[in-house]
Amino acid sequence: MVKVDRYVYAVGKHLPKSHREDIKKEIRSTIEDIIEERTDGETPTEQQIDEILLELGEPREFACKYRKDANYLIGPGLFDTYKLVLKICLILAAIGIFSLISNKTPELSESYNYFGFIFRLLVEIVNEGIHVFGLVTISFFLIQWFGNARGKDFLKKKMNSAWHPSKLEAIPKSHVQIKYSGLITTIIISVLTLVVFNFFAEKIGIYYNRAGDQDSGFLQILSLDRLADYMIFWNIEIMLVMVISLYVLISKRYTLFTVVAESLLSIAVIVLLLIMVQDTTLINNSAISEAMSSTDIIGDVGTFIRNLWRTALAIIIVFMAVNLFGRGKAILKFLK
Repeated sequence: MVKVDRYVYAVGKHLPKSHREDIKKEIRSTIEDIIEERTDGETPTEQQIDEILLELGEPREFACKYRKDANYLIGPGLFDTYKLVLKICLILAAIGIFSLISNKTPELSESYNYFGFIFRLLVEIVNEGIHVFGLVTISFFLIQWFGNARGKDFLKKKMNSAWHPSKLEAIPKSHVQIKYSGLITTIIISVLTLVVFNFFAEKIGIYYNRAGDQDSGFLQILSLDRLADYMIFWNIEIMLVMVISLYVLISKRYTLFTVVAESLLSIAVIVLLLIMVQDTTLINNSAISEAMSSTDIIGDVGTFIRNLWRTALAIIIVFMAVNLFGRGKAILKFLK
């Protein structure tokens, strides 16, 4: 009974995650009991199934019978989305606060008050977090309130008059369903990458002790002029990755277009990384030479840093290649 499966799936989308599977089993059992009672154990016709589902009502309306939205500030139907939006906003706010404070911070040194910087950063993050929490919570409360108190009767009439079991969507297959944690992680990493390499690239380096000097020196690993040539492409690619990830989050499913787009972006990222691995001018060779001449370090520090940089890029390439292989399998499933 494919249509019953679709109906149970549609109802489940509007139920809280904590009890979703249990309630879906209960709903399925109820529908099967009704069908068996009306058909005396015989195979039901399509028309009989439609009549039973019509009596139960539109899936969203039927799901309300298992929820008590009036007892919640934000009802179960919105709570999962609320948590997702709140997490993204809090993380982006923390990144923004860190960027603002770091831009106002002088060059770090041994005499710099690291404790004061960290304390001020935490205070600002907590303050901004409270503001973000309040704004997001109030926004979802208003959505909840208007959706129930003002629009409930209108929506009920609209659903009852227009809905029919033939409009039930097909249950998405595994390669269509999304993983919220993976998409959120992708967005967070994308934002961090944009912020770090666009505003703090000069802080990527190593502190070292100068020979015969109590003050520490700072070895800036990357050549900013050469990095700027790559950042033009990186900014475009990362922004496209974020746009696609947000689109998938909003649509709540993958499509052939989004999977192909992600695959093409992954290929572009791998190609760009391979070019960067071979680019010897990307490393700040002059700073490395200066550091070696002013320290007591024995050994080829330049070779070590270059190998470390290439190893890091190689790990990212392998990770992207594995993801690309998974997307390739998803494309094949879409085309079948």
